[in-house]
Amino acid sequence: AKIAAMRCRPCHDLKSSQKIRVGPPLFGVLNRPIASVDGFFYSRNLEAAGSIKKMLWNRENLLKFVDRPKAFMPMNRMNFSGIRKAEEREALVSYLSSLK
Repeated sequence: AKIAAMRCRPCHDLKSSQKIRVGPPLFGVLNRPIASVDGFFYSRNLEAAGSIKKMLWNRENLLKFVDRPKAFMPMNRMNFSGIRKAEEREALVSYLSSLK
């Protein structure tokens, strides 16, 4: 929760209210199709990943994304360099997985 508060909450809603902020809400993100929040303007690569490739924000994809967002999905609009420590990534994804 602490890592999410520092790294995610400035731009993303973590509550069930599902408000769109700078980024899409993260409540219920685990196993949600990538780029699937109505009303949020995603980069074209993320839209293609969700709509064409049918990719999900599963644990593996979340871990890769929070490690290096631009490496996971080139040209995405998120201005975040990632979390380098594996234990912090694991803790963050575990926390995000509990938001349902």
